[in-house]
Amino acid sequence: NYLTQTNIAQAEEDENAFNAFFVKLVRSWDVTKGGKKVPLTANAMKDMPLLLLRAVYNGILSQAGDTADEAGKASNAS
Repeated sequence: NYLTQTNIAQAEEDENAFNAFFVKLVRSWDVTKGGKKVPLTANAMKDMPLLLLRAVYNGILSQAGDTADEAGKASNAS
């Protein structure tokens, strides 16, 4: 699982680390810019609006937290 506290912390510290981390988290997307599909690469992320990337990133972390919370509740109920 790539979604670890260490990887998240590194991504929060550096733009290049964030871009690489983001690409590993997102499996695919259909984002276009100027009518052309934006490739899902760390280099292409440099040209994307940070607000868009952060919104997707925060959504992923939020869902991961919800999934972890549900797994914890299920194991505590056993």
